Amino acid sequence: MMKEKFSRVRHLWLGLLLLPFCANAQLNINQILGGEQNNTTVQQDSLYATMEVPSEKLANKKFTLTRRWYQNLVTHFNFVYNARQNLHMALETATRLHQDDYTRLLDFYPYTFAELSQTGNLLDSVIFRASVGIQVHDPRGKWIDDLYLLLGKAFYYEQKFIEAERAFQFINLHEAPAVKGEYTPVIGSLAEGSTQISIASPEKKGFFHHHPSRNEALLWLVKTFLAEQQTARARSLLDQLLHDPRFPPRLEGKLYETAAFFYYQLQQYDQVIHYLRKAIALQTDKMLQSRWAYLLGQIEMQQKDTPHAITAFHDALRLSHEPLLQFYAAYQIALLQQVSAGSGAQPDAPLVEMARKNKYERYRDIIYHGLAQLALARSDTAKAIADLLSSLHAQSSKSRARGNSALLLASLWMEQRQFDRAASYVDTALQVLPDDDPRRDSLNEQLTALRALAHQMGIVARQDSLQQLAALPPDIRLQKVHAIWKDMLARQRQAQRAEQRMASEVRPQSSMPGMQNPATQANAQSAAGQWYFNNPDLKARGYVVFKQIWGNRPLVDNWRRASAIQGFTPSATATLTAEPAQPTALSGTDSTLSIGERTLLAHIPLNPEQLKTSNDSIFHALLEAARILAFQLQRPDLAKDQLNALLQRNPQPDNYPEIGYLLYLIYRQLHDTSQAMYYREVLIKNYPETEFARALQPASAPHTFRLSTLYDSAYACYVQQRYAEALQWIQQAQAHHPVDSLQMQLTLLQAMAFMKIGSEDSARQLLERLALQYPGLPAGAEAKRILDVWQHKQELIAHLESLSAPGPTQQDNMHPQPIASQPPSRANPIPVQPKTVDSSTTAPPAMQPPPARPVSPTPYALNEKDPHFVILLFQHPDARLLEEATQRFTTYLHASKSDSGILVGPYALTPTQTMLVFRIFPDENHALEFLDQIRAAAPALLKGLPTNDYVFYIISRSNFIILNQTKDLTGYVQFFNDNYITQ
Repeated sequence: MMKEKFSRVRHLWLGLLLLPFCANAQLNINQILGGEQNNTTVQQDSLYATMEVPSEKLANKKFTLTRRWYQNLVTHFNFVYNARQNLHMALETATRLHQDDYTRLLDFYPYTFAELSQTGNLLDSVIFRASVGIQVHDPRGKWIDDLYLLLGKAFYYEQKFIEAERAFQFINLHEAPAVKGEYTPVIGSLAEGSTQISIASPEKKGFFHHHPSRNEALLWLVKTFLAEQQTARARSLLDQLLHDPRFPPRLEGKLYETAAFFYYQLQQYDQVIHYLRKAIALQTDKMLQSRWAYLLGQIEMQQKDTPHAITAFHDALRLSHEPLLQFYAAYQIALLQQVSAGSGAQPDAPLVEMARKNKYERYRDIIYHGLAQLALARSDTAKAIADLLSSLHAQSSKSRARGNSALLLASLWMEQRQFDRAASYVDTALQVLPDDDPRRDSLNEQLTALRALAHQMGIVARQDSLQQLAALPPDIRLQKVHAIWKDMLARQRQAQRAEQRMASEVRPQSSMPGMQNPATQANAQSAAGQWYFNNPDLKARGYVVFKQIWGNRPLVDNWRRASAIQGFTPSATATLTAEPAQPTALSGTDSTLSIGERTLLAHIPLNPEQLKTSNDSIFHALLEAARILAFQLQRPDLAKDQLNALLQRNPQPDNYPEIGYLLYLIYRQLHDTSQAMYYREVLIKNYPETEFARALQPASAPHTFRLSTLYDSAYACYVQQRYAEALQWIQQAQAHHPVDSLQMQLTLLQAMAFMKIGSEDSARQLLERLALQYPGLPAGAEAKRILDVWQHKQELIAHLESLSAPGPTQQDNMHPQPIASQPPSRANPIPVQPKTVDSSTTAPPAMQPPPARPVSPTPYALNEKDPHFVILLFQHPDARLLEEATQRFTTYLHASKSDSGILVGPYALTPTQTMLVFRIFPDENHALEFLDQIRAAAPALLKGLPTNDYVFYIISRSNFIILNQTKDLTGYVQFFNDNYITQ
């Protein structure tokens, strides 16, 4: 009986305990599902309109001990715990997605807003759980402020800074300490025994005491103010917390972390070092400790504090469990020790040991690349090359480290003037770099230029070697040729043997006797009666056996070989009756020489004509190599060496004006004004009638008008299909026109006229020269497109009909760009002779109104969805003006909440053309809106500067890349004016 009563009492207490759970569960289900399922939509709406929030109901009830215990228990373990777990998972996911570049300053945290945006589902679940937990539980519970804190953190990570600020401010006001008996909380009071104002909430010590979230919310409020560009408010609150006497020691580590993050975002690195050291000492997360220690070492290395930087990198190496961070920490230590101890020190033993361990196998390409850089720092080029080769062979998959190693090898071979090897390693870099690497397009152009350069330098080396052989005595020359021929034969045999070994390795097992499977044997037996050449298995086996025995023999017999040798033997009759001939490489040689040796000897320049041809080949190759180095590879230092070598071989060549003009341009790029002025004076004084000398003199307005008139006349004749007259006008323009921006248009128009009259060879030469000399400009791109379709003769006519020729000049083209920005032209004289025109008696045909000019081809294109920049161009830029403008616009952007994510900074397009760039806008519409806004604010920000001394433009990212390659700022301005109306 007593047992039954005890069971009833137990079930009664169990029912009383579970009743609130069931009520809350039913309430949550009804709230989420909108009531019972059989209710209509109207009833659900009316239910929501009259429903009272559960937290409001609970707030009106007495907060008894039982209710306090139950509400705290359920709030903590059902909502706070799960929301924290989801937030932790979101941060872990963002950390895994984050890729660090240890060669630059690390991000302060191992994640950014870009990676956090990819964890939106987890952050949304945090917001949902925290919101529901707040609404369905008693607001007097001690875990409600923790839910508001989680809510603010999730809003912050989702970049909803206004909502985050409201959540943290609610905690600040709601949980602020209040005077007993008063409703209004007191924020900021004098601490006991202190004269400083304290805004922190005091915390009770003890294991079972719950810590309020207000102090941590104040730290997050600093980060939120910083993200909202409210730097003054963030600094004021942070300074108050740093000097607050009541701030709990439990949060000192997070306080120093927030201070270090604040000053790191402001790039005030002296303050970062001070607070980051304290944050590292109090941090319990080993991953963050090692990361911040490495970041501290990077900052101290920038501040030239080598001893403390080495100590910080040692701490990062000791604390980290990430192999890549360990390597970079050891690499920075070795680099700093090597610099401090001198170039003779070799502190790279730990890195060599890392390369041997299996733990770092995935990163051996990076490790060997770092070892190569250390070797280069102490001028050990041989070891650097060996380490770079080890980096390339460390892995077989694509990686940026292998690509960087290949590019560094190409640069080293470039400095050693071995351009063929440099081209090979640029090609290797294209093969091992990831497909999404942004450098691939420029590397393809560099590879094309390097191959052309290697070809020209190969001509120089080959002709120099032939001239050296020509200078030797006949007997020694024959011995050299015989040795060269033997070496060529040995290399050929070695290649054949390698090919045979490869063929034997890939030979199928079915061709080996006794190794056939039953099916193959059955097929062989069924095909036994077939003819040999109708049986593919027999043919394959016979071909392999033949190559193993005889190799790659040519299809000739001994009779044909004997006939060929006799064909190279001079007859006695011819020798007796012929006139005395010039000395050749074969005179005085043995008649038993092989065909290959005779062929080699025939190319040696022994007579004056052959020597002149050889020297001309060298001169043309050196000149073309200098053009490639100067205008395609952007290496004026190497181009200068090639041209000086050319002048050493022949101090007064026929094309000296062109060489002198090239040297003038190159020395200007190298900022060597004295040498540039020297060649300018030489051209103007000694060659005043050449086009290169005229290009260095400013053209007068009447002369420019006459040249534009000639071009308009040529274009008018082209449009009217009078191609012969068009060529005459072009010839006159080329004879009087300096080599400037109109030269490309004249050459393109001339090539198109040649195609119209059927002179395809002349047109091809002009187009090839345009494509080679101006690869990044519209004329060169158009010439390349025409050459690409040349193979399809039928398609070419339709292409020309739809092609827009460069139109007549406009009034704004009367002052073309200076010739210093353009490579020289080597146009051959046009075979068509111009008609002599007497300007005193005959009016030029261009006086008639020219036809309307069509749109000239442009590499730029409109793309509304592409990210855009806003650029500011000054009429007379200087360093002081750019610095002041950058500072003023930065202050303006920080004060503007709507454009808080925009950055501004100077960008040097060329040494003389510098602009301010505002970046980055998601599309064209946002860029245009900002353009109107910043243009209206510019007069107040640029006080004292006339409005006609600066102008704003927008440019897409793809067009900005093209502009950076072509440097044609005038062309883009014309494109902007043709396509945008911004007034």
